[in-house]
Amino acid sequence: MRNHLLSLRTGPRFGWRRARGFDLMRSLLVSSVVAAISPTTGWGASVLDPPPALGHTFDLKEFGAVCDGVHDDTKPIQAWLDKLAANVRLSASPGVCLFSAPLRAPYANAWAIVGSGPYSTVFKYVGGAADVDLLTINDTGHGGFRGGYLSGFRIMSETRMTGGAALHVHGAFESFFSSLIADGLGGNGNLFHGLWFDGVGFASLDGFVGFGRGDGIRVNGALGGTADLYVTRARVKGFAIGLHVGGGIGGVACDMSDFNQNGVNLQIDNAIVHEPNREVNQGRNCAFDAAVTGDNVFINDELSNGGTVDLGGWIASSFRANGVNIQRWRNGDVEITGDKLYNNCLDGLFVQDPTTHVFIGQTVAINKNGNAEVGHGACQKLPARGFGVNAAEPTDRVVSAGDRPWNNSAGPFGPNVHILGSGRDGKKN
Repeated sequence: MRNHLLSLRTGPRFGWRRARGFDLMRSLLVSSVVAAISPTTGWGASVLDPPPALGHTFDLKEFGAVCDGVHDDTKPIQAWLDKLAANVRLSASPGVCLFSAPLRAPYANAWAIVGSGPYSTVFKYVGGAADVDLLTINDTGHGGFRGGYLSGFRIMSETRMTGGAALHVHGAFESFFSSLIADGLGGNGNLFHGLWFDGVGFASLDGFVGFGRGDGIRVNGALGGTADLYVTRARVKGFAIGLHVGGGIGGVACDMSDFNQNGVNLQIDNAIVHEPNREVNQGRNCAFDAAVTGDNVFINDELSNGGTVDLGGWIASSFRANGVNIQRWRNGDVEITGDKLYNNCLDGLFVQDPTTHVFIGQTVAINKNGNAEVGHGACQKLPARGFGVNAAEPTDRVVSAGDRPWNNSAGPFGPNVHILGSGRDGKKN
């Protein structure tokens, strides 16, 4: 992480664990900044505000778009996007705007693209290509952009997509995204990926609903952008992976969000970019709940060495697997400090990497894991599983500050877990 605009780092790692009240403060601060730069607020000043004499607004209907849900508006929409430049605002009125080919906005700094509202301005794809990004922001030839603001519309598809993202953003630096819908919970489920942040250098996503089949929100390092994506007020459901931290990222945080009934709710790996990740934070009000096919949290970063994952929120009810599964996180630390690690089919915590240090906070309730009834019969119990805390190999790197787990079907600790802190008898070692 670097000194990006409003980056609130206090040291070599995020300061979140040092001040838990920071989650709310950060959210209010980011919301205030978004409001200050929004071209629709009419108040506030920012380094990103265009000089009044240079600013210009282009409305989509000026380019001949009908947006009646019948006519193909591909050419007018692309002509409108081509007008994007520094100190330009592109606006779209209510309506359903059909497009049959992928859309792209060019490289520019200090711009805004705004619809009339997340469900009133709809861009619906009706083309035949099923493995394409539907709307791409920026190209890869100019590097990242600064000062973008994207808000107030929905992207969906009549075509059942097999790849690509609803929105693919290349290199977003000091930029803000709000009130965006990728299909939505009342949609048809035809999207593949939802939002793809392909390189970030402080970006805020505040207000997002996604429904699809690939990654709900995917983020990776690219174009020099390797740190700081803040996700607040998101609802992500139905994807193979809810939040995918896919390589080369030094900071991702979520709060006031619900990742629910995805195959895996949070996955950390190197599948998008073959580079290590460093820091991921789950705030107190970010939930990873009801993973359908895999773990609620799956950490499988083969390149990381000494990274940090802070899990401070609700983690519960994996239908088929674990609450948290640490497959590979070499010499890193995982801190579990939320209220619940609860009601998962297999183990609450399963540690496969013996080099990982795990700290379990004082208030974490680790119970009812190994519950064969979770997922309405989807759980298939495995031998020697169903512990509160379990490990594939002997480890003495698990530290617990609280009471020992209780009411887990196989017991509080697996035989390979040599717990430090609270002992198996509930007393300090």
